[in-house]
Amino acid sequence: TALKESELKFRRLIESNIISVVFWDINGDILDANDAFLQMLGYSRDELEAGKINWRDITPPEWTERDDKAVREIVETGQTQ
Repeated sequence: TALKESELKFRRLIESNIISVVFWDINGDILDANDAFLQMLGYSRDELEAGKINWRDITPPEWTERDDKAVREIVETGQTQ
């Protein structure tokens, strides 16, 4: 019951589109995102589902080093700060 309630809260947050939510892998492939994220960046759900959105392609160059550091931390420790 607690797990279902937690999942429902998480799902409501994502579907509320109050904030953008995105899930990506260490290669930068965006695996899933809510509509707020897609609208903010001008992508469609079809483009997302076709695998046409990559985090590295949409990240400004000045943030690349910070993203790479975060990925290294996640791989090494399971988290980032």
